Amino acid sequence: MASFRDANQAADAAEFAATIDWGDGSSSAGSISGSGGGPFWVQGCHSYADLGLHTVTTTIADDAYTVTATGAVYTYAFIDGGTFVIGDGGAAESSAATFWGGDWASTNTLSGGPAPAAFKGFAPGRSPICVGSWTASSGGSSNPPATVPSYTAVLVSSNITKHGSEIDGDSVHIALVRTDPGYGPDPGSPGTGTVVFMIC
Repeated sequence: MASFRDANQAADAAEFAATIDWGDGSSSAGSISGSGGGPFWVQGCHSYADLGLHTVTTTIADDAYTVTATGAVYTYAFIDGGTFVIGDGGAAESSAATFWGGDWASTNTLSGGPAPAAFKGFAPGRSPICVGSWTASSGGSSNPPATVPSYTAVLVSSNITKHGSEIDGDSVHIALVRTDPGYGPDPGSPGTGTVVFMIC
C-alpha cells in the first residue's frame, strides 16, 4: 500500500506503526517489512462490498514523525461466460465506449481496419487477457449476460474478421470501463460506458 525510508540506517520495521484507511468507512493496521533504513513496505488486505473508486490513505508513524500516502483503488468485476470488447481506436482514458449493441461495428474503430457488422461486442468463453485471441458468433447469438457490473474489464481489439458464421478477434489490451445504465442482452439495448484506465 505504501513504501518509505528512514534517515536512520539502523531503523527497523518494529519501530513503526501503520494504519490503512480503505476509503469505504473502514480501516485496519498495516504490516510493515524492511530494515536498515528501508525501503520499508506497508501491506494490507481488504474486501470491498461495492465496485468503483476508493481513496486509500496509509498513515505511518514512529515516536517522532507521522506521514501519509494516498492512492486510488478501483474495484471491478468480470463478466460471467465471456468478455465484452471495444476497439483500440477509442480506448483512451476518459473516452466514451460502446461495448455491446447493433451498432458496435460503426461506433468502434480498430487500427487493423473496420469490424464486420455482424459482431455485436461479446466474446463468449474468453476471460480478459492482455494479449491473445478470441472467437464469437454473429449477432446476438453470442449469448451475452443479462446484466453488467458497474465497473468491468473489457478486451481491447485491433483486428476483427468474419469467416462464415465465425468471428475472430485479437486482444491487445484490457480496459476498465465504468458502465452506463440501459444495457440489455438484446443488440437493441446498447452497452455503453467510459474508459477509466488501461489495466494492461
